Amino acid sequence: MKAASLSTARSRLSRRCSRLSDRSVRRSAAKPTGLVGEIAAAEAFCLESSFQQRDAVSMPEIEELSIAVKGTEDWIDDLQRRLGWHDRERAYHALLATLHPLRDSLTRDEAIYLGEQLPSLLRGLYYEGWHPGARGAARSRAAFLERISNGVHRDPGIDAEEVARAVFAMLAARLPEAELEGAKAAPPKSLHNLWPS
Repeated sequence: MKAASLSTARSRLSRRCSRLSDRSVRRSAAKPTGLVGEIAAAEAFCLESSFQQRDAVSMPEIEELSIAVKGTEDWIDDLQRRLGWHDRERAYHALLATLHPLRDSLTRDEAIYLGEQLPSLLRGLYYEGWHPGARGAARSRAAFLERISNGVHRDPGIDAEEVARAVFAMLAARLPEAELEGAKAAPPKSLHNLWPS
């Protein structure tokens, strides 16, 4: 009979431990003794282990997210300084409005290689809406600048060429030399003079 009671208690403990791992509030109770006390102690251990596992998994993920956000903010702040703007959202739109037509003017492999150089969050935004098999219409300077203008919602206060030059200068400052040379050589020749000399 004692073995059956122990088996039943273990089964209850397993079920209760599973239920407790999903709860976020601990119960306070008097500390019982004997088998009931052991079960209560085991439940508390299960609950504590559950919280520790969640914390261990979520902290690195949160740190990675913070690093990704910080890296993207650094790029936006850099562009904001280069353009002399005080509006981060405007700089964010200008950055994406330039990176997308640049990406679309590159070959598939060149676009991927450039994307690898970007901070992870910015990389995701860079790839947003991309269809690798289709080439964008930004094969001429006018089409490239038109896409930038459209990307910043045709804001009359934004000079698309100035934005392109600032983004290209930022890329030139941030990309390793070998990657920079590849990026400069890849777009159509009509875009080459937008890069800093």
